[in-house]
Amino acid sequence: MIAGKIPSSRTYKLLLSAKIILPVLTLLSMMSLAGATYNAEQTIINEVCSIYHIINTVIFVIALALIVLGGTIYAISHATGGMKGTLQGYAMGLILGGIIGVIIVLLAGPILSIVANVGNTSFSVSQACGS
Repeated sequence: MIAGKIPSSRTYKLLLSAKIILPVLTLLSMMSLAGATYNAEQTIINEVCSIYHIINTVIFVIALALIVLGGTIYAISHATGGMKGTLQGYAMGLILGGIIGVIIVLLAGPILSIVANVGNTSFSVSQACGS
């Protein structure tokens, strides 16, 4: 708020409505959760599996595309005269980004298994998600 400027009544109405609406929405969401009967463990497993499948499909495809694009730019850079160093640096960055993406995909299962471990149970993403 700017010093010396008095907020308008519209600002006060907006703040008042936000103070009323947010608690009401919170209570409604809590009532809907309280009324629903669900298995919390299965919900967590479903969420972890959806994250796992997204990582395995989207990130892997993007990583491979980065590697191929980086290789193509690197090969083209040898034909250019003055921009050879710039293109090679850009291509190596793309290739390195693709390799890091593949590493993330390979480590996603074990990392999600560690995060999703509940108590002393042993949870394996690859077994739970069917892959």
